[in-house]
Amino acid sequence: MATKKSTTKAKTKSTKTVATKKTVKKSISKKPTKKAAVSKKATTSIKSKTTAKKVTPKKAAITKKSLVMPLSKLYVFGALFCATLAALVFAYGDQTTIAVTAQYAAENKLVETKELLPAIRQLFAINLVHVISVILVVSALWRLVVLTKYKNSYTDQVKAKLTTVNWLELGLIGPFVLMTIAAAAGVRDIMTLILVGSIVSITAVLGYLTDRYNMVGRKTLLKKKIALDVLLLPWLVIAASVWHTYLYGFSSLSASLYALLVAGFAAYLVLGYVHYRQIKASGKFSDFMYGEQWVQVMHLVLLELIALIVFL
Repeated sequence: MATKKSTTKAKTKSTKTVATKKTVKKSISKKPTKKAAVSKKATTSIKSKTTAKKVTPKKAAITKKSLVMPLSKLYVFGALFCATLAALVFAYGDQTTIAVTAQYAAENKLVETKELLPAIRQLFAINLVHVISVILVVSALWRLVVLTKYKNSYTDQVKAKLTTVNWLELGLIGPFVLMTIAAAAGVRDIMTLILVGSIVSITAVLGYLTDRYNMVGRKTLLKKKIALDVLLLPWLVIAASVWHTYLYGFSSLSASLYALLVAGFAAYLVLGYVHYRQIKASGKFSDFMYGEQWVQVMHLVLLELIALIVFL
């Protein structure tokens, strides 16, 4: 009996040792797999972090290369530029006055028949130095307001390809710029001057609506018509006045004023080209910020051109 008990005890001990060995092996085999999985996750996360760190500087470097000047610096420069031009125009510009007239039909009293003839009446006279100085001061203040109050919203709009600030500037200041150029070119009728200014204002409203309803990047005929209106219609009126002055006037315009008109029209063509490239998102203008900077540069060129009127 003693021998049987001892054998059974030995068997149970041996089975226990075998079971413990199996459990140890299982635990040993399981632990490395968990560590390996953890190490794999860690390595993948580290790799992803390193790749993210490597990618972001490259993108930033590309955008920096494509930009001419940061918008904030460009607006500061524009404000100082407009203020300086206003001071120079007010201090050294020629005090030239332009008579604004109204055309109407009047009865010819020299004949018995009731014949209506075109008549002209002078309404008031404007001093170009004062008008141009005010336009430049308002442009400088506009850029300061955008820098201080609407800087964050403006940059967010540019990133979203929505340039409300530009359309507001075109609608508020643009009409007076083109009306001044038209008056210097010989347009004296008040209704014609109002027509030139209203075309620019309506174009600004339509341009704002196209951008507001997320139409940038789509092929639409509306944007092409807007671009043609803003480029051609006001300048067609100015060209007609210059042509009439050349045909029927006793003296034509000076060569410097002709050159200024050509330069102003070329600046408007560049503005239209930049906006077209932004819509197409082609080349460097696929970066909307890059095109926005060129728009601001061309606005400053136009303001400089109207400042030169009083020095010709």
